[in-house]
Amino acid sequence: MQAFAGLSTWVDVEDALEPEQQALIAAEAGVQTIFAQSSRWRSPRDVHAAGRLGRLIEAAHDRGVRVVVWYVPDFVDLPRDYLRSQKAMAFVTPRGDRPDGFGLDIEVEELTDTAERSARLLELSQALRTWAGPDYPMAAIVLPPLQLDLRPTWWPDFPFEQLRASFDVFIPMSYSSFRGTDADTTYDWNRRNVTQLRRRAGDLGLAVHLAGGIADNLPEVEAFVRAAEQTEVMGAGLYDLETTPANAWATLARLRVQPSAP
Repeated sequence: MQAFAGLSTWVDVEDALEPEQQALIAAEAGVQTIFAQSSRWRSPRDVHAAGRLGRLIEAAHDRGVRVVVWYVPDFVDLPRDYLRSQKAMAFVTPRGDRPDGFGLDIEVEELTDTAERSARLLELSQALRTWAGPDYPMAAIVLPPLQLDLRPTWWPDFPFEQLRASFDVFIPMSYSSFRGTDADTTYDWNRRNVTQLRRRAGDLGLAVHLAGGIADNLPEVEAFVRAAEQTEVMGAGLYDLETTPANAWATLARLRVQPSAP
């Protein structure tokens, strides 16, 4: 699970920075993993911008930074979601580099029947694990439990526990800036989302990588880092790279971990 360890940042298909610039900023900030969006359900192609993704992976690898690709399904067209997830994991750059892992971003409400949505999520997750094999690093990027409590119609009975069979790591989208930007709210929202996620997944030792943000509206970065440290997550970072203030990186650097021995 080394792909999900330490300090992270996020890149999506809307970002304007050139891939080489993204890799440079991340590496100079001490980022260990870049989560790079490969596509989403409404993208015009299976890989939204293959040239840019390839350049990012190669530039990041040249600087010792891992790249985990992520895809956003809508669960309406399951064969398409399966194919696009496969294309992300199987992506190869012009010189032969590959992503270091994969994340499935589970949040879209296009399919309004929530029981059917959950069934399709589990079917997709199980199929991807079978296709990728037991050793491929895979993460479930999930709605934070406290957000689901605040809006229970979004995804009732979200299948946290059942997803453990398919994914190595859970990444809650714990964007505290939507709830408030003071230190107490930042710390409490992130800490409680991690602890509640572990309880609902039925595993108090669940491997968690904490996604916080939104980066340009998160003045209390130290409170976010403290929540990550005290919940003993395996890694954490803010969404996203392009909006992270330059003065936040020094505090975020506390989230770095020593690489595992080969």
